[in-house]
Amino acid sequence: MVELARIARRLVLLFRPILGLFAIVAALALVIPIADSLWAQRLIGAGTVHTGSWTPEDHGCTYTQGYWRNHPEAWPQDQIEIGGVAYLDAEAIAILETAPGGDATYILAHQLIAATVNVLNGADPDAVQGTIQEANAWLEARPLGSAPANPERDRGIELSVALMDYNEGRIGPGQCEDEECTATATATVTDTAIPTATSTPTPTETATATPTPLPARIPGEISTETPTSTPSPTSSDTPAPPPTDTSTATPEPTANPTDTLQAAPTETPEPIPTETAEPPPSDTPVPDTPA
Repeated sequence: MVELARIARRLVLLFRPILGLFAIVAALALVIPIADSLWAQRLIGAGTVHTGSWTPEDHGCTYTQGYWRNHPEAWPQDQIEIGGVAYLDAEAIAILETAPGGDATYILAHQLIAATVNVLNGADPDAVQGTIQEANAWLEARPLGSAPANPERDRGIELSVALMDYNEGRIGPGQCEDEECTATATATVTDTAIPTATSTPTPTETATATPTPLPARIPGEISTETPTSTPSPTSSDTPAPPPTDTSTATPEPTANPTDTLQAAPTETPEPIPTETAEPPPSDTPVPDTPA
């Protein structure tokens, strides 16, 4: 028995490397099928990183409202819905061709139509999804041509600026490379033209109102003095009437003091010396001359 145990131990020592090889082969046979199914993935923590080949998703690109206005053949659908109203492509293009004239409803509709067609054409709407929804609600409450006043007008223009940034590629998937740069600043130009029209009538009204009271008395003097300076006619107008009035009145009061002064001294001294002095000398020399 002791000898059999020794022989068994020797056999184990001899075949141990062979048994190790069999164990490795068996383990590989179990691991290889699993590795074949998971060869493109590598687990890191709780996430998954793909290491195999893949193609990036196409998020599309955007065109401006000028492109969609000039390329009706490129529209992906026959009609779109803007502000709760469905429009055919021709009707939507007619809206794009309408000049806003400062009306915020048309300013917003131009950019909303372009953004909606861009999304229908395959552009990623994540950057303006909420803006498109708010713009549709804003136009639904204020139909085209209603020309709302502030603050509703300012909010409509803010929404149009956000959609314009999306259509021109400043946000979102970017502008399509096959479109030439078009000027879309017509909305801002029409907005700035409104205050200039209101400011022009104000100086004309003030200019006509100021000269009307002055020429009522002396039209000749005011016409010559007004071009020099504004304060000079006011000072010359006030002293002008007093000298003219006093010059006409001066000859009348001067006659009264001259009459009183000449009558009082001339009448009293002249009759007294002439009557008393002449009779005495005339009587005495007459009889002396003939003798």
